[in-house]
Amino acid sequence: MRNRIIILFILSISLCFNDVLANESNKEDTLHVWRSNQPVVIGRRNNIVLDLSCEGKKINSISISLKEARGKVDKIELYYTGTTSMLFSRTTSSALISHQSIYGGGQKIYSNPSYSVLKTSVDYSSKKDGDNVTLNADMNLYQGGRNYFYISVAANAAVPLSESFDIHITGAKIDGKDVIIREDGENLPVRFAVSVKDAGDEGIFAYRIPGIVTAGDGTLVSAYDIRRNSSIDLQEDIQIGVSRSRDGGRTWSKNILAMDMRGTNSLPDCQNGTGDPSILIDPETGRIYIMALWTHGIGASTSWQHCKRGFNPEDGAAQVLLIESSDNGKTWSKPLNITRQIKDSLWFILLQGPGRGIAMKDGTLVFPFQYKDENDFPAATIVYSKDKGKTWTIGSRARENTTESQVVEMKDGSLMLNMRDNRGGSRAVSITKDMGRTWYEHSSSRSLLREPVCMASLIRVEAKDNCLGKDILFFSNPDTTTKRNHITIKASLDEGITWNEGLLIDAENGWGYSCLTMIDTETIGILYESSKSHLLFQAVKIKDIIK
Repeated sequence: MRNRIIILFILSISLCFNDVLANESNKEDTLHVWRSNQPVVIGRRNNIVLDLSCEGKKINSISISLKEARGKVDKIELYYTGTTSMLFSRTTSSALISHQSIYGGGQKIYSNPSYSVLKTSVDYSSKKDGDNVTLNADMNLYQGGRNYFYISVAANAAVPLSESFDIHITGAKIDGKDVIIREDGENLPVRFAVSVKDAGDEGIFAYRIPGIVTAGDGTLVSAYDIRRNSSIDLQEDIQIGVSRSRDGGRTWSKNILAMDMRGTNSLPDCQNGTGDPSILIDPETGRIYIMALWTHGIGASTSWQHCKRGFNPEDGAAQVLLIESSDNGKTWSKPLNITRQIKDSLWFILLQGPGRGIAMKDGTLVFPFQYKDENDFPAATIVYSKDKGKTWTIGSRARENTTESQVVEMKDGSLMLNMRDNRGGSRAVSITKDMGRTWYEHSSSRSLLREPVCMASLIRVEAKDNCLGKDILFFSNPDTTTKRNHITIKASLDEGITWNEGLLIDAENGWGYSCLTMIDTETIGILYESSKSHLLFQAVKIKDIIK
């Protein structure tokens, strides 16, 4: 018996060793394919859809199959990136990691000849015979390890934003022979997007903190930080910008400077920053409101950490400013300072959402808020007005150690506050039935909506306003617990008690903030900090989110 056990043990070791040898010998017989699950930006030549890697002496060709890509894709190209991937989630270089950490996602570096070399290009728009494409490389491979490539596509300029297509590698030849295709990553259709704002646009270093609403005439009005010199938060040379789209998000206006406190008391511009906008539309009047934070002085410090108690900006107390527009975001009023109406003098800082606020059925305007109390400890709450923005009232603490939140009105008239929880792991959710005087925890709190500590978006769409004819909650955020990636839109049909798996729209790393709005009864729009652009816009059919 003992001898039999020893023999079986030796055989198992031998089999394992043979498997290792087989795997080693098969390195040159496999093309590894990673689906990037990033959107294709219309108007941009380079958009990674597939990341490839292999070993061997020479790569000959790669065969591709496309589905429902006619009229949507104009060009397909193969780029060689040497011994490193261009995707931040893969085996990438320290240079590309530095690009991301300094500038955020989407620096249009994929086509930079310092990092990638174009090997072959196919004009798919003029192809007449079928949907299959062969990319001929015929190049010698680097022998010191794995070699990396990517497949890039360029979109047709007229493709509808809500469209998609499929792409797969069906075969490849390395060293003159067919190899195994090993595909990983989520098998999702490739979607389209437009860049609203990116690094360098109009001479600006960075754009951050998206907010978006849909005006009564269908105009999309977005608000964001114009960060002139760096990507860091206040205190810096930052103003509130607005861009408008009158064609469902396909094209956007240049920066409209909506709030600008530069020049106050002769301080340098970097010490009169305004940031973190929250935008709200009142359907009764058509007016659009933006709340933002103004910090005065506080040089060489972050506003969140170093704003002072009290009310006076000259003493280092942050100020909550309100502006409004009566022409769908074209022009904006002078700022109204509401700090003394809502701030406790012992608190260190008080500011809005950011993202967007709501108008309740009874006309009450509500913004999500956050503050640091007398003990310098954060909490989320709401601020509301019952007289169309003339006066404002603040609620009580919804939950401790929470910050950036979003608010919706539920079917019964209560308010749901969905909060960034600094403990990490998942969102906190609280309900109030008395305008924030008291709160209780929702059943989904700290369990259903995971996140890596980040801002998120939440909107409620009534049955009469969507194609499904059902009350729907839509939610977007980085659907992970680690880094800010995997931007996903989810839906709930039962007032947030359960959530579906949703739709992944961008799997790669970015800054992660997002804001949702309805474009029409069938389509939801999302403005977010993506892996492809500082502020990217996508249109998604509700039927793609709720199967």
